[in-house]
Amino acid sequence: MNTYPVLITKRLMLLHLSMHHVDDLFEIFSNEKTTDHVPREVHVSKSETVSYLEKKLADSVEGKSFIWAVSLKETGKIIGVAGMFNYSLKDRSASLGSVINPEYRGNGYISEAFKEIIRYAFTELGLARIEGKCESSNHASERLIHKLGMVHEGTLRKNILIKGTLRDTKIYSILQEEYKDF
Repeated sequence: MNTYPVLITKRLMLLHLSMHHVDDLFEIFSNEKTTDHVPREVHVSKSETVSYLEKKLADSVEGKSFIWAVSLKETGKIIGVAGMFNYSLKDRSASLGSVINPEYRGNGYISEAFKEIIRYAFTELGLARIEGKCESSNHASERLIHKLGMVHEGTLRKNILIKGTLRDTKIYSILQEEYKDF
């Protein structure tokens, strides 16, 4: 079983993902704007969000991921999810991923969450490499990736189907030796 801590930043609490978060997450995943750059359909029923949670919780138990519900410290409101996916203890690597409620975009919340997750990954888990990917037209995610100190490794051409169109994915990474405490 994959056990990991609640992480706390200046404005956020990164909580263990649970079924208690289904209402807030349905609010997020049912918003069309959250599917513009990812190969995921908008959730039209809460049962889809329950299935998503079941899958993510199973991945966590199996040691494949570390996923947190992103909560505002001040209000307790869940505004998104952030975490590490494709976790490999053997390779000492993982990929970052997140979804945020569009109402909270542009406030630096995911940047703040990822900085703490990266700190945890390198200093507590001893990872050697963390990867970030974004669909090539997702300029906001690309700016975030740059803020995290990641280096562009290349572009996978027409490798992902989003809303019926094959799109490119840009691949970035940061290595443990490149990491500087934010």
